[in-house]
Formats: sequence, C-alpha cells, structure tokens
Amino acid sequence: MLTRRNAKSLGGKSAKRDRFSLLHLDEGEDYVQDWVAYGTLPPNVKFDAWAQGQRCKGRLRLLSRSIVFDADEINIPILKFPFDRIKQLVEHGLDDAGFNLTTTTFVKMKERALDAPYVFDRSQETTWRFVLAYAPLTQCLTPARELHRISKLDYTERDAVLKRSQQALEDSFHFDTSRLQDLSEKILQNFSAAQVTPLVREPGRFVVSSTRVYFQPIHNIGADSPVRNWQLATILAVTRRRHSLQPIGLEIFFLDRSSASEDGSSVMFIFRSERDRETAIRALLEQPGLGSSTGVRVSAAVAGSLLEAEGSWLGKVTAAWQSGVISNFDYLLYLNLAAGRSFNDLTQWPVVPWVLADYTSASLDLSSPTSFRDLSKPVGALNAQRLQHFRARMEQMHGTGEPPFLYGTHYSTPGYVLYWSVRSSPGHMLRLQNGRFDAPDRLFHSVSDSWDSVNTNPADVKELIPEFFSTDDAFLVNRNALPLGTKQSGEAVQDVVLPRWATSPADFLMKHRAALESDYVSSHLHHWLDLIFGYKQRGDAADKADNIFHPLTYEGAVDINSIQDPGERAGLEMQINEFGQTPRQLFHKPHPVRHCSNQYSGVEQSSGNALAVALMQTIIAVTATSAGTSPHSPHSPARAATSPGGTSLDLPVSPPVRGPHDPGLPVQVDDGNPFLPAVQKLPFQARVLEPEYEFGSRNGRPGEAASRSPKAVDMDASSIFTYATKRAEAGDSYAQVSVLRGQLKIGCFGLLSEPRGNRTGGGSARALGDAAHSSSMCGTWPETLWPQKMKGARTIRAHRGNVRALAVGVARGEEDRRMVYSCGEAVLKVRSTNLGQLPLSCLELIEGVNQGSEARRESSSSGAHPIVLAGSYDNCVYSYSVDYGRQLGMLTAHDDAVACLKFPRQSNGGGGDHLFTASWDGTVRMWAVQEGRSFTQSSWGNSRRAVAELAEHEAAVWALDVDAYGGCAVSGDEDGVVIAWDTRQQGAVWHQQVSQEAVTSLKWLPDGIHAVATCADGVVRVLDGRMEGAEAAALSCDAGLTCCAADGRLVIAGSENGEVQFWEAGKALERGGVSRPQESATLAEHKEAVSCMAVHANEDGSDCVLLTGSQVGSGPCAICHGRTSRAAHDVALVSNAAKQWQNMCIHV
Repeated sequence: MLTRRNAKSLGGKSAKRDRFSLLHLDEGEDYVQDWVAYGTLPPNVKFDAWAQGQRCKGRLRLLSRSIVFDADEINIPILKFPFDRIKQLVEHGLDDAGFNLTTTTFVKMKERALDAPYVFDRSQETTWRFVLAYAPLTQCLTPARELHRISKLDYTERDAVLKRSQQALEDSFHFDTSRLQDLSEKILQNFSAAQVTPLVREPGRFVVSSTRVYFQPIHNIGADSPVRNWQLATILAVTRRRHSLQPIGLEIFFLDRSSASEDGSSVMFIFRSERDRETAIRALLEQPGLGSSTGVRVSAAVAGSLLEAEGSWLGKVTAAWQSGVISNFDYLLYLNLAAGRSFNDLTQWPVVPWVLADYTSASLDLSSPTSFRDLSKPVGALNAQRLQHFRARMEQMHGTGEPPFLYGTHYSTPGYVLYWSVRSSPGHMLRLQNGRFDAPDRLFHSVSDSWDSVNTNPADVKELIPEFFSTDDAFLVNRNALPLGTKQSGEAVQDVVLPRWATSPADFLMKHRAALESDYVSSHLHHWLDLIFGYKQRGDAADKADNIFHPLTYEGAVDINSIQDPGERAGLEMQINEFGQTPRQLFHKPHPVRHCSNQYSGVEQSSGNALAVALMQTIIAVTATSAGTSPHSPHSPARAATSPGGTSLDLPVSPPVRGPHDPGLPVQVDDGNPFLPAVQKLPFQARVLEPEYEFGSRNGRPGEAASRSPKAVDMDASSIFTYATKRAEAGDSYAQVSVLRGQLKIGCFGLLSEPRGNRTGGGSARALGDAAHSSSMCGTWPETLWPQKMKGARTIRAHRGNVRALAVGVARGEEDRRMVYSCGEAVLKVRSTNLGQLPLSCLELIEGVNQGSEARRESSSSGAHPIVLAGSYDNCVYSYSVDYGRQLGMLTAHDDAVACLKFPRQSNGGGGDHLFTASWDGTVRMWAVQEGRSFTQSSWGNSRRAVAELAEHEAAVWALDVDAYGGCAVSGDEDGVVIAWDTRQQGAVWHQQVSQEAVTSLKWLPDGIHAVATCADGVVRVLDGRMEGAEAAALSCDAGLTCCAADGRLVIAGSENGEVQFWEAGKALERGGVSRPQESATLAEHKEAVSCMAVHANEDGSDCVLLTGSQVGSGPCAICHGRTSRAAHDVALVSNAAKQWQNMCIHV
C-alpha cells in the first residue's frame, strides 16, 4: 500500500500544507523556488471562496514548466499555470510591486484538499495578479521569464536546456553543516543525490556522518525541518537498488519507526553514478554503531547482505520457508526485496501471484484443487486459446531484427499497481494519468471481473500486489468518496465488488491469505517462483514455459548510458518506467519444493515499507545467524562490501535449555567454540596459515582478509606445536593451524585405506586395493536386513514437523527409568527439547562419553545414554546430555547452516578425537576435541578456530562421510561434485563430477577405497577412489534419492517417493559393476519422501535395527524395521520444523 508519507510526498503537518506535494509536478518537471505572495482573482473568473477584488495570501511556486499558486484558504483550489499556455508576464507599477500573468489555460487541483480529477479551464483568456509579500519582484519574475522563454523552444532543445539548468543547481547546492545534530560528528561522505518515493524524485545532498545519515533537499517544500536525519544505530538493512534499470539506487531500512518517514521503515536514494552509490554503502557499513539500537544487534555484515541476492541469506530464508518457519507470504515478500523490488518505487513494486480461480461460488473450498489457479503457468498462458494468439504473433516477429516476445505488456507496472490502489492512493493515480482517473469501465471494480480480464483480455496479464494478503482493506473501500464515475452499464464505481464467499473486505482478505498459506499453494508455489524469480525467467526454459516478455523489461537488456541522443534516451527511460521491469533473477535451477505447511502467521498486520521491515525482523529472529558466508567462500558478499564490527549477528548469551521433563538443572550456555584444538596430536605434515580472520570473532575484519594471501610454512607436527605455542605466548590470539587447498599426490589415496596398525607413511593405493576390495564385500549387517526377512514395521510419531535426521545406538542401564515416559507400545521417550532458534539438520550419537565432572556431581552412576551432537540451520553444533537433560555446550561452526556432522568412532591417536562438519557455506571443517571426549561446556574450551578447513567446493556441501579413523573425508555438494580429502595432507585427493544434480548422501565402505553416493537424479553410485572417484557400479531408481546407509555388502537408500531401496552393491562390484535384478528390492512404508535413515547392528549380527524418517503428509514419523533381540536402542530424532530433537528408547 502506498504510505501516508509517500502519498503526501514530503508535505507538512497541517491539512493546508498537505495539499501541495511533488506529485503535482508533471513528468520531468523540477521544482525551482517559492515565495509568500498574494493573488488577485481575475474579473472573469468566479470562485465561491474567493471574492472579486479580494487579495488571497498563499505560496507562489516556480516550477520548471509552470507557475503554481497554493492559497492558504483550503476551499480555494491549487492553481497551476503551464508556461506553454502563458501569453505574457508583465510587471505592474502599482503601490505594491508585482506582475500580471495572462494565460489561455489554468488548472484547478485539490479544491477543499480533496483528491479529484483536475479541472482544465480553457474557456477564455484570463489575467492574474501576484504580489510578493517579502522578496523583491526580480527574484521571481526574472527566472520566470527565462523559463517562459525556454518553454517556446523545440521540446528536445527545451528539455536539454532545463536538464543542464537543474544539474547546475544540484551541483551548486551544499550541505548546511550547522544542521549536524552533534558537535562531535564527523562528515565522512557527501554526495549529490535524490530521495525517491513513488512517482517522485527530490534532489539534495546525501551525507554520512559518524553517527547519522542526513538528507538535505534543495527545497524545503513542507516548511518543516530543512534536513532529514536518521541514526545509524537504527539501521536494519542497506541494499542496492536499480533505478530506470541503472545500478544507482540505495535503500535503507530502519527498525525504529520514529526515525524514518511517518509510517517508518525505509528511504531510497539515487546517486549520479554506481561508484558514488558504492562509496556511500561502504561508508555506512564501516561505522561501528550501525544497527546498535535495533534490539537485535545487527552487524554491518548483516545490514549489508540481508537483502542481497548474492549472499547466504537467500539460502537461509529459502530453507526456513521449506521448513515452515516462515509463511508463503513472508517468503514472497523477501524474494521481492532480494530481487530489487521496493515499496518506494512504483516501477518495481513487489509482485505476488493470483492463487485462486474461484471468485463466483457462494463458499470457498480450500481443500479442492479446482479452487486454485495453475501456478506452473504465467498469467498469459492460463487461457490456451489466448496463448495461441500470443504464440502466432511471436512467430511473426522472427526475421524482423527485433527479439521476439510473447507479451507486449507486463505482469507488474506502475499502472497496474495503481489500478489496484486507486482508492487508497488517488493522488498517485492523478499524477500518473495527468490529472484524471481512468475511465470507469477500466477501473478496479470487481475481483471476479479482474480475474476474468487476466484470463481473456490479450492486453492484461497482471499479477497481484501484496496488499491482497494484508489486513488493510483501504484499497477495497472508497472511504474518501472519490468521484470514480459510472460504468457504461449505469453502475457507479464505489467499493470493490467482492466474491460471494466473502462477507466483508476483512473476510475477503482473511480468506485470501488463508488460500495463499494453504497446502495446495505451499506445494505448488515453487513453480510460480521459477517463472518470476527463477530459471524459467529467461532463456530456453522461459520459452518452453511461455514466459517471454519484451526485452526491455529485463535487467541488463540495454545500457542507457551508452545512448547519446537525448530524445531516444528519454523515450527509452519512459518505456522502461511505464511498461514494467522483470525482477532480478535469483535462482538458476528449479526452486526446491516446500516440505511442510506454514506454522507462523507472518507480518500481515503491516503494510507498505513497514511490512518490509516487519518481515526483516521476522527473518533475523528466525535465522539468528551470520550475515553471509566467510570471506573465502565462493559466494561471499564480504568480498564486495565489508566492514569492521564483526561478521555475524551478535546474539546474547543463551538461556538455560530445558526439555518438557527437565529435572531443572541450571545450565549457562555461551557462544564459545567448545572444541579446543590439540595441534600437538596431528600426525602429519601440515601448513600453518596466517589467518584470514579470527573465526567467530566479533571484531574480525573479513574485508581485509579477502585481500590478504595466507603465509604458508611447511613443518611437521612438533614444529606446528612449537610455532603455535610461541604465537600464544606472544599474545597472538590469531594463532591457527589449517590444512587447506593442497595438490593431488599420487598414491595418497592408498594411505587412507591402510589399516591403522599398518600405517607406515607410504604405500601404493593399488597394492592395498586388492586386499581391501575383498573385505568390502563381506559387510557387517546380518542378511536378515532385507525387506522380505524383516519384522513388521513400528511407527514412531514424535514430531509435528519433518523428521530431518536420525541416529541410533545402544541404550545402557535401561533398568533406570526415572526420566522415561511412555510414548506408545514398546517405545519410551527419554528426552525432548529445543536446541537453538532454527531447525536442526543433522545428528551424531557419541557413545562411551565422559560427560564431565559437572555432570558426575549430579549422579554417581555412569551415563546410560550417548551424548547427542546436533547441527543446526543457525550455523551451530549443540551437545546435549540425555542422562542429565541439559545442553552441554555450543560451537559456532560455520557461516551458514551445518548440513552434516561426523565423529570418527575410533579414538586412539591418528585422526581420532576430531569432529568434522560440513556446511552450505561450501566448507568442510575439522575440530579438535579434548582427549576423553568430554563435551561439557567448561571442558570444551574457548577456542574459536577449526584445526583444518577444506574449502574447495564451489557450492553448498550437502553430504559428508569420514572413515573410522578420521584420516579421510569425502564430501558432496549441490552441484553434483564429490571431493575426497586426506586430512593428513594439504588438500584434495580427487574431485569427481558424479551428477548434474545434488549429491544428497555419502558413505565410505569399510575397505576405505569405495564410497557410495546418492544423488537427486535418482542414481546410487559406487565410486572407486583408486580411479579418482570414477563410477564402479550404479543402480537407477524411480525417484530422486535423499539419504543412504551402507556396510560394504548392502546399500540402503531413501527416495523422494517414500520408497526405501535395497541393493547388494557388493555383488555388483564383484562382477565389475554389473547388477542383477534379484539383487535389489524395494520397501514402501512411507507416504512421503524418506528424509533420513539410520542402521545399528551388533558386531555378531544378532541385533539389527533400521530406522527411516519421513517428511510431512500423513504425519511426520520414523519407522523402525528389523529382526532384533530384546535389547533396547537409543534413537535420536530431529524435527526440521519443530526445531526439536527427541530421544527414544525402543524395545523391539
């Protein structure tokens, strides 16, 4: 909704001062100056509120193409005299010096301060007399005569002269330093710029000081404060914007509503050049006080990347939407803002889809698919017959020299926005339509009629605006009694005619929002996102989707600065601004599907810019995460815009974490890194790096890091320890040891498969391969782990949201049931609690763990249950004690969501005592854990640095596995690349592009030579490490694969269609990769996608449990399969949407 501030466009506080605004200027017209003056009515003109011969006081305003008289008397209309209709301006020499204005046309506006069509009086020639109250006459008359002369020139020359004159005025204008709020402030940057609101450009000076942002307009039209200012401490986000397809815009969002415009929230500025804009952004982000009073302690990196499409926030918000953490409406609004749409620019107003197709029924059935619009098609393709017309016209364009297109109009234009908003923002409609409302038959009159129009009218393909899903019904109700006219049918245009199923405007908005948040829209919205923001926006995919618009609507289609002809350039700018702009493309691959329904109400209580700020508060609250990827990440926004003040969103110390049956143990959790590096234990040569930045530091300077090269020194483990010790003794808090970006070493992979007892530091991969190959065929799971041999499945429904991760181990001390309560037959829930503020993503159960002296003081018995490690979307790893019902500690592990956790099961020397984490930030990190695996907060230590970082992925890492000794890791990313790492060397052993789609899961086989990879393309692949990851065997499945488990003989994979695939891969490897039909089987227990799985088997094979978890649908659940003894098993489950892990003790 156009806001009060935008609607008034800088007006003052009284009703009288509200009458005139910059909306009353014509297109391309500039404000020049104004004076207090008196006007006298011509004898041949009659006004009810202005008597003949009576002098009326008001404001005489000189514009570049007209003169305006704004009387103080509100019942007298604003009078406008276009220069091209003025016959003469003559000085008169009566007692009061003044001038006479003779014209053939004058325009009456805003009579009684009402928004009504302008009245153009061309009936006769009239002469008006004006006298300046205080200023000398020449101050007004001289420039007025010059502008009158210019108006007679050819329009091209006229526009060029006026543009040069305005540029000179803006160049000569200086900021008034006496307007600084504090004597201690220092001006850092000072630019010529303009503030923009819908249909308005106001030039002035943009200034960044050490504590505030200032804008001083050249003209103080509202006669209030001549300088506007906003505290840096209230800034929530700073983002780049286009203006007329040029990269010169900057939008600033504020959390303190009183600090921005009357409705709060945001201001937008345009600069002379992109370089000026970038310099202004850097000046803002370099200030340490940025965002300090917003209540969420926004860092400069957050403010600078929250709405930037290239940063990591887009992935975080998409993940939050997939998990149901934010609503469909919130997500649509965020994508609009990230794609450059703004509530300050009518040419780029946020766009949202039509979601319903039923506007005629007496009741609305949101359970019926027929009630909804087909979201896989653009509006122009909804009607097949009309689409054929568009295609035929496009075919005729081939060979004309112009790029062909389907739709000459667009789905979002200033005209369409005001079509919907005419009742709430009539002044903008009058400005756009040259003082008139549109014809009554073309106004927004009926929701049903508008839906029919976009389905049948060849010139109408518009989508909706966000106001259709808010709670403000001002755009539906004619509360101001606007004279909108009468249709040809005789029906007066008043309030919008609503569908029969809506009892009132409020009821319509409520049901319309419910439709947007419905299960149907949630499961199909990604198709529409592909069209508007995604891979179907351009290219062949757009052609196949019938989604091609005029070339000028796309970003980068034309370089306006290269056009020298002023007339051509002006015409092009007008076409761009009036006929729509396509949002910036955000996604280049199919948008992911939403996993579950929305559980949050979103920000529908606000509108306009306040809606955008409320959304950003929601985003920060639910993600509570860093502003972007690390400076060395392949998609790091810190490369372009960085600042002091830290790289992450600072959060307060976490409160005690307690489950629903927590015994009340007080726990204080801080944000320190719990894993203390034990560099003296690294049994390999490594590279010591001068750090790019201090990991996790709130005072780090990642921008400086991006320009520095690491300084490497090769040394053995003892030298590393000595070096690190000397650095620490010298007080260098940046001491860090890393293994990073090495070169491929021949034979190195063979070392990874060598048994621990035989490690000699050398050897041939091929020599070891044959011996290891036979061991991989044996497997460790019993042959009863096959669909036909397993017992009946048991279903566990422990979560409301998706079951995102599973882990299973052996429960000890099961006779102690003090903290156990029943959760169905043979299933006992041991513990359930929330960890962090975002969904959890992955789990590890650490058995045989020393839980620390603090825990032991609470009980003399040993722990019955493993320690739980959980990775989260908030970039952290949490440890939790099931026995004592408390969070033990937290590690801030990455700059994006933690996708995988691996803790090698062997703990004696070598690569043991290390935790491996992988993240969407494209990195894999290795963290040292103190000897004894003590996971309490105090014994974790205060280190914030990983021992090693593996950073060769160019996309988000989705899959990770590590061998039992921690000597080799294999990781896969969303681009289908698998990389094997030797943690004892300096980098990757091999890279392999195994698929064109994401690698969803990886498992090392016991031989240390082969790895199993499942991919979203539906293929299970066994990779041969001796052949640099070449495919050794493969099995194609009917649907995309999501997860897997393997023991060397058997591979089990979960799929998107709910099936579990079993494959005797060992036998296929024995035959050189050939698989037989009888060596694979399918188990179909889930109705929705299998999201995770876990297997636990005793060493003697007597006890085996397979658990599979699913997404929502019939209800999120975990299903327990297997033929087991009566032993109890610990099962930890992670719920994606509920942000919760639950521990079960299962007897089967």
